Amino acid sequence: MTPLAFFALFAFTWQHSHANELTAAVPVETAGSGTCNNKAASSLTSAEMQSEENEEGSELDQQISLLQFDLKLSRKQQTGLLKDTEQSHLPQYACMTYVGVLLVILPITQFVCEKRGLMLWHTIDLPTVAGGSNIFKSSNALICYRLACALFVGYLDFLLVKHHDKRQTKTDKLFGSSMAFASFTLWCWNLMGVYFLVAASVSLLHARTQAYHDFVVVRLFCCSAWILFEVAYTCALFVCLMVWCVLVPMLYFWTGSVHALITPFPLIFHNANILMMTVEAMSNRLSMNRAHLFFVWYFAAAYVVFSWAFFERTGWFFYSFIDYRSPLTPAWYTALIIFLGVCFIAGQGLTPQAAGK
Repeated sequence: MTPLAFFALFAFTWQHSHANELTAAVPVETAGSGTCNNKAASSLTSAEMQSEENEEGSELDQQISLLQFDLKLSRKQQTGLLKDTEQSHLPQYACMTYVGVLLVILPITQFVCEKRGLMLWHTIDLPTVAGGSNIFKSSNALICYRLACALFVGYLDFLLVKHHDKRQTKTDKLFGSSMAFASFTLWCWNLMGVYFLVAASVSLLHARTQAYHDFVVVRLFCCSAWILFEVAYTCALFVCLMVWCVLVPMLYFWTGSVHALITPFPLIFHNANILMMTVEAMSNRLSMNRAHLFFVWYFAAAYVVFSWAFFERTGWFFYSFIDYRSPLTPAWYTALIIFLGVCFIAGQGLTPQAAGK
């Protein structure tokens, strides 16, 4: 018996016992003729009580049946809600599974490339990272260019934070000034700044002394600079093409205007990066090894995971095509992976120098 039915039965029992107490409290009038009247009244009362008990019993049965029906209906509704919730989370589970599988396949493939010697780490050294060619043939000129680019990136970040704080909205206050750096564009912009800073440090080390060429730390710095260059150049191409080929048409389709993407800050972040990295590619001795494409995909996967956490905090995505609530997002992930590969190959064509030569 369910708890509600038990409660209804208890209420009926209490009413019945209370009615018996009221009947027992009725006084007897006389011992003579009143005895017959009492018997008649007693028999009448018993008959009425019996009929009332029958009526109340049938009402109680109806109430119990209704309660049981309500319980069954509630369980069906809850089951339906659970099914609807599970179905609404299916795209999210699919996106997380997609990225999870990708992050398992990439390290395994990279390990195979490492075993086959395709990463070519032995070809990179201090003169390759620090030396200049074509535009800046002098190492000192290349150092100045790299330091200037690193300072420019930092200065633009400072201006962006200052400008952002002045026009903070209610949503922006969730993250404070860091909200401005939650876009993939700013991730790529600051990655480029890190590259210029590391490359300038390597160039300065090479200019001061050549006694540390074979140190493990120096080689790690050289390999890091190589990876950062490849990822930053690929992302610069990717951001520029995505903005003008995808985001601008989408923004115009939704709002009828592209003003938000042609203000000073967006124009600089979406176009200056490709200019700065192309000049760097034409001025250094670094090449782009296709086996290093893994690092570009790692960087993109890191941003996708970050976008999930950002959504949990703010309730929105910077880019609708990576919104994991959409069933089309896994297809977008695949398209972005392919497009990043195309940008990497394009960058490889613009950096014909062979590492280590």
